[in-house]
Amino acid sequence: MSDRLKVVSLDADFNHIRALSGDAVLPYLQDESKLRGSASLVLLPKNEGEVAAIMREASSKGISVTVSAHRTGVVGGAVPSEGWVMSLEGIDVPIGVGRDDLGFYIQSGPCLSLRKLEDLLSSERFDGLRDLTSSAVEELKGSGRHILLVDPTETNASLGANVACNSSGAKSYRYGPMRDWVRRIRVVLPDGRLLDLTRGEHRARAYSIVIEDGDSEKILDIPSHRFNRDVKNSAGIYAEEGMDPIDLFIGSEGILGTITLLELRLVPWRRTLSSMAFFPDDCSAIGFVRALRSIDMPIDLIEYIDSNGMRLVLRSRDEGSLFHGMPDPPIRSPSAVIFDLPYDERVDEFLNDLDGLLSSHGSSLSHTWCAHEERERGRFRSLRHAVPEAVFAYIANRKLSHPGIHKMGTDMSVPQDGMGEMLKHHLGVLKESGLEYVMFGHLGDGHPHIELLIDDMHQFAVAEGVLRELASKVVELGGSTMAEHGTGRLKKEFLRLMYSESDLEEMVRLKKALDPAWVLNPGVMLEAPE
Repeated sequence: MSDRLKVVSLDADFNHIRALSGDAVLPYLQDESKLRGSASLVLLPKNEGEVAAIMREASSKGISVTVSAHRTGVVGGAVPSEGWVMSLEGIDVPIGVGRDDLGFYIQSGPCLSLRKLEDLLSSERFDGLRDLTSSAVEELKGSGRHILLVDPTETNASLGANVACNSSGAKSYRYGPMRDWVRRIRVVLPDGRLLDLTRGEHRARAYSIVIEDGDSEKILDIPSHRFNRDVKNSAGIYAEEGMDPIDLFIGSEGILGTITLLELRLVPWRRTLSSMAFFPDDCSAIGFVRALRSIDMPIDLIEYIDSNGMRLVLRSRDEGSLFHGMPDPPIRSPSAVIFDLPYDERVDEFLNDLDGLLSSHGSSLSHTWCAHEERERGRFRSLRHAVPEAVFAYIANRKLSHPGIHKMGTDMSVPQDGMGEMLKHHLGVLKESGLEYVMFGHLGDGHPHIELLIDDMHQFAVAEGVLRELASKVVELGGSTMAEHGTGRLKKEFLRLMYSESDLEEMVRLKKALDPAWVLNPGVMLEAPE
């Protein structure tokens, strides 16, 4: 294991890289946050060398570069403020399969989507993929279906963006975030040089990392702040004494370098029983979540949809805009809890216990949908994702009349012993504000999402104050104001609630050491120093 990282230079001709200008730039100026930016040029590299060429050119001329992929983010991280957009959409193919002592892994370009990876793995057709280790492709074919355990909501998101933001999702309840499943990444630094990082090969020397380039070396000082690992957390740059340098780039939202290749660990697929239980009110559903967490079963995920969320989805369905064919729930205006567990010899015992658990919280097995077939389980997943889809559609519609509106929602997590106090506080603030809202998401691991349904700029201003109040309470309870979506451009204010000025200055110094011209993703996470 080494405490020194070696950088290499790549050759590519900048002048031959495909570029878009004029009206062709417009689709690249917005992501799912509905924040809109500006850029003069969109560059479309088709390989790692061209990414390096773009960064060399931009760094030498002081031109800002915003990295873009499928633009599914919700915090404005892919929205340019000026300069160029570098879209990685053309680097989107799976490359190979390998195997080591921990199992199989897949190697891919950064813009392969979660959905395409899922389709590839479920088909078990790996023709054209390289063997990264001896006979790995044939061994994987003969080992049964494998999956990537991380389950972010947006399946159109790219793998590189998920690594850059350390995304998680529903299954983080049991399996943790993306960071835990990253074996290797290659990163083009802001000056165009390349780092190749495999987990376990390097280790920081206390709070410093040495980068070698031939006869010269540069010492990077790792921030010394305490990164909150007690809750789901994607706020700020990961830092730890003696850390693996790969973790410096995972979750750093692309401000330290651009991921051009990645390797993610796979695990054997297993049959799962998905259940969606409906409750007469939100309090009953939340009580059921608490009870479900306490039973002795290996539950993969626990997701929540409040009654406002269910009404929004059903309203969208009835208006004919979304979710055609979705059946009526067995309870009028219900809340819902979705949970997955292994479909094995223990399932009958669990269902017997579940009946009593449901009854004690105002529901029953007759008010619960269950499925183990992939198609039916897919419908549950679609319903779980229907709430944020309905919110995106709502905000996009309102933005037509009020262009200054963008998505206003929370991505906050707290320790389980703070959940009750957080919910009581949040619901009180929301009621007092008079704003319409929905609550949904990862209640099982202390991470519900609240989305505010904004109709005009007055409500937008009210919402800004509401989110500040909610964020302050979360920090007071030992939580994170950004659990899985990152900081982007929209939530830098919340980063200041979690970190001191000296903490932020250390992050800025690290960024400046790697990006002296401050050209890579400027305005994302951190502001440029004066």
